[in-house]
Amino acid sequence: MAVSVGDAKQDRVVEQRAETVPVSTVVIEAIAELESTQPLTLDITLYDSVDLDALDALCEGASNDVDVSFTADGYAVEISGDAVAVERC
Repeated sequence: MAVSVGDAKQDRVVEQRAETVPVSTVVIEAIAELESTQPLTLDITLYDSVDLDALDALCEGASNDVDVSFTADGYAVEISGDAVAVERC
């Protein structure tokens, strides 16, 4: 389960992910938190910016030596080990 440690401004959310949760799910949940909505009601197309299956495969069971960053629909995403940071661009 992801645990949010976002700041009060909600321009940035950092989530710790469990190995059983796909990283793409954590990214979507973090964006939903920034938008104060549920993940299924988001109006973004994350898959237009990154191959979600490839992202999950790259980060699956990864140790802390995996770093990935990309931008998508106005969000900057940084993945480092089990931490996922999402902020508005």
